[in-house]
Amino acid sequence: MKGKLSKRIFASILKITGIVLLICILIGGGIFYYSYNNRIQEEFYKEALYLSYTLDSSPSGGLENLPKQKERITLLDHNGRVLYDNKVNPDHLKSHYDRPEFQKAQKEGFGFVRRFSVTLDKQTANYAYRMADGRVLRVSKQVSTIFAPLLKGLIPIFIVVGFLVFFVSLAAQKLSRQIVQPINHIDLENPRDIALYEEIRPLVQRLSMQNKALDQTLARERERQEEFQWMVDHMSEGLLLVDDKERIVSFNNSVLYLLGAHKVRRGEHFRNLRVDTSLEMDIRSGLKGHRSRKIFKKENGSYEINIHPISQNERVSGVVLLVLDVTQREELEQYRREFTANVSHELKTPLTSIMGFGELLAQGLIKTQDIYSVGHRIESEAERLMDLVQDLLKLSQIEEGGSIFKKGCFSPGEVIESVLEHLQEIAQKKDIQLIFSGESSTLVGQKKLFYEMMYNLVDNGIKYSKGPGYVKVTLREDVTGIHVKVEDNGPGIDPEDQSRVFERFYRGDKSHSSEIEGTGLGLSIVKHAVKAFEGTIDLKSSNKGTSFYMEFPKTQ
Repeated sequence: MKGKLSKRIFASILKITGIVLLICILIGGGIFYYSYNNRIQEEFYKEALYLSYTLDSSPSGGLENLPKQKERITLLDHNGRVLYDNKVNPDHLKSHYDRPEFQKAQKEGFGFVRRFSVTLDKQTANYAYRMADGRVLRVSKQVSTIFAPLLKGLIPIFIVVGFLVFFVSLAAQKLSRQIVQPINHIDLENPRDIALYEEIRPLVQRLSMQNKALDQTLARERERQEEFQWMVDHMSEGLLLVDDKERIVSFNNSVLYLLGAHKVRRGEHFRNLRVDTSLEMDIRSGLKGHRSRKIFKKENGSYEINIHPISQNERVSGVVLLVLDVTQREELEQYRREFTANVSHELKTPLTSIMGFGELLAQGLIKTQDIYSVGHRIESEAERLMDLVQDLLKLSQIEEGGSIFKKGCFSPGEVIESVLEHLQEIAQKKDIQLIFSGESSTLVGQKKLFYEMMYNLVDNGIKYSKGPGYVKVTLREDVTGIHVKVEDNGPGIDPEDQSRVFERFYRGDKSHSSEIEGTGLGLSIVKHAVKAFEGTIDLKSSNKGTSFYMEFPKTQ
């Protein structure tokens, strides 16, 4: 059953009240009927007793001499024959032997019966009294049914019932409100069974248990959502979720940064991001069920954009847009291409020279007096080729984290002095002065790798400087670590080349690079060697010279 509880209580009270009133009316009617019959019977008894005292021995008993009575008076003998009747001629009447009141009077001394009189054609109340001589005196009176007096009292009854119904309605309404009020004031968020009905306490306790379970479930879901949002917000990749209404469901700050989009809020249209038009078309295409992947290039890098439709029940309900920063990958790919081209070029030059001289020797086209110089050229080109291969192997091993030399403790000052001693002769030929100052404690790492690093830096300073000049190495130590500075007074490195000098085969001075011997891998080896020592390297250069600043931790 549906509906308000207060209405149901109100209706139930009225229903019960109506049933009680009906029962009261029926009981009252029964009591009224019983008392009404007793009253009539009492009146008839008194009247019959009074008449019996006036009777004599005549057939009519002297009843004809009585004043005219309203009631019908009939005198019967012991066989039921009518001796006298004040309403009807006795000669016209049959024997009343079969009358119920006569039968009862013969047996019990009196008889009271309500019945329909065929003689009078009316409803009558009949009282028969058996006298001492055996005759029966009957008094009959026309009466109405029991409903007649009740019908006369219908109006006051209806008035009383109306007032009762009115007051009962008011009382029922107030009572129903009082019953329902504690239920309506139950705090569903924090239900308590204080001052509640005993029948409702199990419901309140169940609500309390369900609220606790729901709170725990919601807390877990919020925790999971917060964890998910935390992970999304801290992703380096950009993430954007768009529903089928083209509204933004979720996003992180990375996608705004990578796409250069405007700041938006969840629920806004994705057009408010104000990104590239082609990207908007790709998102709409994704909402139609098409996947896409493209490289999006900007000034600050390259980004890979993947758009995947989300399907539910064979229907596209949104798209996921994932933005990956592939700048490093693209740069590495570019470096790979440049490295392949540079290696091919660097290897091709000595190999071409060796093959050319070898072909001339094979064909006997070289004069006898020139064989020595040609052989020297071949040897020089082979050494150049070997140096290139060795440098490539060293660089490859350093990049892969391999240990090309034995690791241990050594004095960086002693290594630097050894490097300067080995390059002293070359520096003197170019009128370059080698200077070393400072001292330090031990350094942990690969001693020969440190030697290669310092050798390449000092050798580069000598190669690119013109005498008279100098290459100065400064070594010092403090609480932060060991610091090494290599500086020269050469022509310096152009600003546009400074960011690329550590690349493989890159040479800043293109016009003079062919005049200077080398593989072009020296500074690249230096950068990776510093990284192997977990150190840092910085470059400063101008037209007055170049300085390399390195810092190494004391322990690794």
